[in-house]
Amino acid sequence: LIFPEGTRSIDGKIQPFKKGGIIFAINSGLPIVPMACCGTFDVLVKGSKNYKPKPLELRFAQPINTKKDDMDRRDKLTVQVQNEVVRLKNEWTAANR
Repeated sequence: LIFPEGTRSIDGKIQPFKKGGIIFAINSGLPIVPMACCGTFDVLVKGSKNYKPKPLELRFAQPINTKKDDMDRRDKLTVQVQNEVVRLKNEWTAANR
């Protein structure tokens, strides 16, 4: 499990993804399974000590296969994974309004 943003966001919006996890998957030949942890911002705001218990939801997209020669595509893969996570989170947000 890798958190490609590197840290939690201040406003709950998804931040740019770092490429380290993508490079790890490519070097390992492992698929990438985009996942969104939904509802975490409402439970604990970054920097706060006020924990508000609420249900969380994990949403998963289809695996994205990688192979050793994908290193030249790492930037595109990073964008693809981020777009999938954003899509998953947007679907959850729309369903929970």
